[in-house]
Amino acid sequence: MEINLESLKEDEKKIIEYINSNEKDNYENIIKENLNDSVMLGLSNIRNNLVYAYDFEPDSTVLEIGAHLGEITGALCEKCAKVISVEPNEARARAILKRYSDKDNLDIVVTEISKIKLEEKFDYITLFGILEYAQEIFNTENPALDMILYCKKMLKPNGKLLIATDNKFALKSYIGEKDECTGITFDSITGYKNSNKQYKLGKKKIENVLKEAGMNHYKFFYPLPDYKLPSLIFTDEYLPSSSKINGYFPYYKENSSVFYSEVDAYDAIIKEDKKMFPFFANSYFIVASQEEFKDDTRYVSFNNYRKEEYQLMTKIREKVVEKTSINDKAKEHLKSMINNIENLKKENIEILDEAENDKVISKFVNIKLASQLVSDNVKNPEEILRILNKYKEELLKISVDYNEKERTVLEKYIPNVDKSILSKFKYLSNGYWDMILKNCFIIDGKCVFFDQEWVEENVPMEFLIYRSIMNVEKLRSKIDEYKIFEKMGIEKYITLFEELDGKITEEIIDKDIFGFFQRKHTNPIYENYYLREEKRKLEQENEELKEEKEKIIQEQKMIQKNLEKQNDEMKRKLEGIYDSRSWKIAKKITGIKNSLKNRKETK
Repeated sequence: MEINLESLKEDEKKIIEYINSNEKDNYENIIKENLNDSVMLGLSNIRNNLVYAYDFEPDSTVLEIGAHLGEITGALCEKCAKVISVEPNEARARAILKRYSDKDNLDIVVTEISKIKLEEKFDYITLFGILEYAQEIFNTENPALDMILYCKKMLKPNGKLLIATDNKFALKSYIGEKDECTGITFDSITGYKNSNKQYKLGKKKIENVLKEAGMNHYKFFYPLPDYKLPSLIFTDEYLPSSSKINGYFPYYKENSSVFYSEVDAYDAIIKEDKKMFPFFANSYFIVASQEEFKDDTRYVSFNNYRKEEYQLMTKIREKVVEKTSINDKAKEHLKSMINNIENLKKENIEILDEAENDKVISKFVNIKLASQLVSDNVKNPEEILRILNKYKEELLKISVDYNEKERTVLEKYIPNVDKSILSKFKYLSNGYWDMILKNCFIIDGKCVFFDQEWVEENVPMEFLIYRSIMNVEKLRSKIDEYKIFEKMGIEKYITLFEELDGKITEEIIDKDIFGFFQRKHTNPIYENYYLREEKRKLEQENEELKEEKEKIIQEQKMIQKNLEKQNDEMKRKLEGIYDSRSWKIAKKITGIKNSLKNRKETK
């Protein structure tokens, strides 16, 4: 049967074409070859992160309302016993069917969202990116409320509504991101005055709608950069600190203007009052129910920028921290981490982590990281050096001298390294190169480590000190002022350590995905003010140079005129000499002398 594609956007047609002509295993290659917004948002596994982060009951049933192109459908099938996906557009529905033809617990229903007719009641109903468009589904006075009431009828009494939605007052909207619903910059934060419609809602409005609908029990999560490609997920029990907010990279649509740094703006808000963060959060993920429920998830982070085989999820709960793999490729990496834990214990190195089935578990320690202690004391160099030297003492206890018979990590990654420098370092035979202050608590005066994913043979202790310093962002600007490298005895080796760190990172980071989050965008403030001001300064400098040039030219003309005048005077003086009686006598005497001289030479 021929499917009508006229109602689809061009980017949707392209994604459907990719789905129809490729297997899921090839999506990663498609993303790298066509790295743009629609491909990342349509095919990337990062779209699954929100589903992976949530604790679904394993034998549960899910109704996915507005499945679109199946961005999260596969993850729902992995986490739940049965999934029914509702998609109004037949072309998109067929694409979902092709995309997940291997899922036998998936049913797809093609119908308008407002006309779902199912007798079954569900454990979960998902509204991902749907609440914003409630007014286009329900032509009523309060469409958001009617959307929630509509879903409530299809939930079990203890069922949960899972809502993922962009915030009306998202910080990225203040920064210049075009409104996704209308395509107009600043539209949501100015009340959609240009659209005459209300799409996105703020947190307070959403809470009021849920209460009015009788969904009185709810929990908000705050994903960054947003719910579509989440890297960090915060909660009211675990709001971001200044150091945590620096752990993600924003992204914006290709045609957006970016007026200033989103991360810097969040940092300023958090320093003022971290309780303001929920109001400005870019997106919300909301779990709502008629009945009281317990959810002990406080914080979740993902390694989105790594290669797939190294991607793990870290989840902080009320009492424990869990680390798990989020795809089959990463399971081997998790096994390596578990092996590291066992070896660290054999070496009597204090570590919080324990292996538990297919997870790494550690007790939640409610104290500041060693790196945060350094950051908090950024104006106190003596205290910074005290912490660094304590850390160095701990490393020295497990370090050995250089053994020329054993290859070092420097020789592995930098084959042309100057061999004479190798004996300058102390080495960790099993070099857990992420055993740095960022992954360390100081408990009872001892360094206690966690998250030791990586190990290399014979890693310089001094390299770990370098990495510890460089991974405290606030300290970087003070390194020269406080002479940190010099006082820690590593200033001669910084260039070498920078190269080694870069080589190791290359093995882990997915350059293409990382590049997507590092894209440059137009900055109207820079272009309209700074560049204009720079142009004005250059034009002024150019005028000054012209004036200076003209001044020099006039001086040269004056010098030339003076020289010509002096030359004329010299000529007149010479002409006066030539006409004088004394010159004529001198000239005759000179002629007689020359004549006598010639006669002598002839004789």
